[in-house]
Amino acid sequence: MIMYDLMGYFDQTTKLIKEGSNTILHNKQGRHLYFKQENTAYLFKKNKHYTPYIYLNDRFDEAKQAIDKGLYSDEIIEKLALKPNELESFNPRNINEISKFFSRVIISGKKLWDKVTKINYAGIAANITRYLKDWDDKEGIENIKQHYSIDKFIKNSNTLQIGYLNNVSIKELRENGLMEWEMCVEQNQRVEFPKIANFTNVEQIKSTHDIVGVEM
Repeated sequence: MIMYDLMGYFDQTTKLIKEGSNTILHNKQGRHLYFKQENTAYLFKKNKHYTPYIYLNDRFDEAKQAIDKGLYSDEIIEKLALKPNELESFNPRNINEISKFFSRVIISGKKLWDKVTKINYAGIAANITRYLKDWDDKEGIENIKQHYSIDKFIKNSNTLQIGYLNNVSIKELRENGLMEWEMCVEQNQRVEFPKIANFTNVEQIKSTHDIVGVEM
């Protein structure tokens, strides 16, 4: 029930009402036709179909508007748990903001990060292969940090810390295409990659609004 829990987190008036064979979700926005299995809600008065991703995007846009107006104590800023040092760089179109949100916010008494976030090992592996000459390539590491808008890229013995993602398995990266740098150079390969993480609902439902790896 991520869609319902998410809406209820931002709007405490949110409730479900059974009307015949349909489930209607009510909140300050209006009446929604609620699809539990698909994890979506259709807002009648706006003719708008919400997935968790689309709903969060709207909340991010609200936060950006509040920040631009200097309303740093606005309720939406508090709900997103944005820290003062994050306000200036907050980008509502940065896909990583979604994972950051779920990693720090408790909704309905639980953190939903593990339920809605799936590390995209293939994308990270391709990115490392593209940018790094070796694990000690300082320029390449800076390029990765700039690409992901993160301040940490740290290699431990068997794992990586990539921004807010801890314990990214190097073994799984290799299983998902991380190449030896010598092989990459020999084959003169240049690989593209998706963003750092894919987001998916619990039921793995694909959305028609799927963009840049988002399946929420």
